[in-house]
Amino acid sequence: MPGNNDGDKHDDDEHDERVRLAFESEPEWNLAVVDYLEKQDDLNPSMRNIVVAWMMDVCYDFRLMRETMCLALMHFDRYMALCADENIHVARQDIQLCAVTCLVIVAKVEEVDMLDIKDYAQICSGAYTCEQITRMEIQVLHRLGFRLHAPSRMFFLNHYLALFQTSKRCRCLAYFLSEMAFICYEMLKYPSSLVALCCVCLARETLGQHAWPAHIATHLRYSTDDPCFRKCLCEIYKIHYNARTNKLASTIHRRFAGETACYASGIAALPQAHDE
Repeated sequence: MPGNNDGDKHDDDEHDERVRLAFESEPEWNLAVVDYLEKQDDLNPSMRNIVVAWMMDVCYDFRLMRETMCLALMHFDRYMALCADENIHVARQDIQLCAVTCLVIVAKVEEVDMLDIKDYAQICSGAYTCEQITRMEIQVLHRLGFRLHAPSRMFFLNHYLALFQTSKRCRCLAYFLSEMAFICYEMLKYPSSLVALCCVCLARETLGQHAWPAHIATHLRYSTDDPCFRKCLCEIYKIHYNARTNKLASTIHRRFAGETACYASGIAALPQAHDE
């Protein structure tokens, strides 16, 4: 029916506009989080990765959406970075409080079924009260300027997966690689869109497919000759290669170990390393 075709075209145009705006606004979101740990005395890369892994565990336990998880992790790093830029020291005992508060804030925006704030306080083993979380919520929102709708890695990941027309197995492996990359502080120096693209390309290559189909090259904002793309792809490969020895990744492995996830965590990395 003509009406359906018109509707499809409208949906496509709307999606294309969202993608365009996401790419255009991405630089301002990414600049805020590069090397912020140099200015936070009580938080180092290892501790930051532990906190992020804990946040992901909470998302799994509460069955929160992937978009919620991605945005909460992003805003945690943003909050810590903005504090660092203003020479505001975040005490060690407040770091987990910041983390759980970011989960509360994003869940209010993204989730349909809201958990009670008591659930979040309880999962912190009684370290914080509901009142402390509420006060931190106000503080985080003000520091973020109430700007919560950032272009997330999940948004770009789903965009590329649809563009590449990937299989379910490839999609699950790309999700697995993306979640593994979250617990690596060094990946913050790359734009979310680039990390997402590298996860999809490496997933395809690992499964024996062409990593970068020629027919979609014109739809991408990166090229295979881009040094940044090659370096990011190399780092994602190293994360996959060392995934089984990463002690922080046990929950991620279990999450992607079953049939519904196409046993993605058990898919072996390519034997050869990518050159930077």
